[in-house]
Amino acid sequence: MLFYPWLVSAHYLDRISPQQLAKEVEATAHAFAEWDANSLVLRYGAYRGHDVSAPYEGDMAAALAQIAAPTLVVASASDRLVGIEGARRIADGIKHARYAEIPTDLGHRALRAPPDSKESGFIDRQLRPFLAAPHSRGK
Repeated sequence: MLFYPWLVSAHYLDRISPQQLAKEVEATAHAFAEWDANSLVLRYGAYRGHDVSAPYEGDMAAALAQIAAPTLVVASASDRLVGIEGARRIADGIKHARYAEIPTDLGHRALRAPPDSKESGFIDRQLRPFLAAPHSRGK
């Protein structure tokens, strides 16, 4: 339940009703409750221990410069968990990256928005042409 506010933006929290907030917090808590404690600890450890820049003496720009594949970086404009500044730096550091920012107040949850939402429509409009491009077919 404590994690929930990091998944959405402050604006989103302000605009939804207290009943909707309670429902979403409960659903988030229920989803996390389905994980066993070992899985949560292992996931946290993996996140904390993963550093793609380690082989490059902590130089993230050097690590990102190694990526040769065309890359689509999709970020939520209101993501408090990852942040758009970090997403933009990642896209800027990859040679053949394309950056798309979801215009939303759903925060990090925009990346897993319901199929009929404006956020999933935006993602679809970015992803389909990217995957259909010749670079995606190995050409």
